[in-house]
Amino acid sequence: MSVLPVVAPDAASERANKAVERFQSKMGEEVPSFLTAMLGSESMIHDTYMNLDTLLNKGKLALDAKALMGFAAATTARSQEVARWFADLARKQGRTDADLHEVLAVVATCTSYNQLYKFRYLSQDASFEQMRPGLRATPFINSTLGKDIVELLCVGVSTINGCQSCVSGHVQAAIQAGMSREMVEEAVRITAAVAGISAWSANTVG
Repeated sequence: MSVLPVVAPDAASERANKAVERFQSKMGEEVPSFLTAMLGSESMIHDTYMNLDTLLNKGKLALDAKALMGFAAATTARSQEVARWFADLARKQGRTDADLHEVLAVVATCTSYNQLYKFRYLSQDASFEQMRPGLRATPFINSTLGKDIVELLCVGVSTINGCQSCVSGHVQAAIQAGMSREMVEEAVRITAAVAGISAWSANTVG
């Protein structure tokens, strides 16, 4: 159940409704409920439209990779509504449900490691650093998504989960896999925007 009711279009401002119209015109599809749920905040819905337009239609990463990043970020931020939209976008770009399952496997594995390494940092006990992680990480190694995409996903997930050492390690691995720093930063901007959208959606879409 949502915390706040969704504002109806006839009760929203002209600028807020305009953002919805522009989104529909730009994307050529039905406007997702997570966007219309923002009609109560003119600034939020406008910025969300502008951010998505910029992030999805500009930059160096392919749109299918961006869709997978958005799906991973929404999943990590626990917004099924936003995750569904990015999953559909990924499918439209030729990605399969098998690819999406691979993304979820990477998200889950990365989150497990994030929690472990956050504990090690928070404990401030260097003796833990000498211990083996003792967790399986097959999705990092054998994913059909490719090493470059896996590492970008892990950078985004680790950023949301707040694991400093994981972010640092996966940034370097992404660069070694052929991603430029500009691409890494672009992926993190997508992660950041989707995390913000998910925080809104969790309280208004029910």
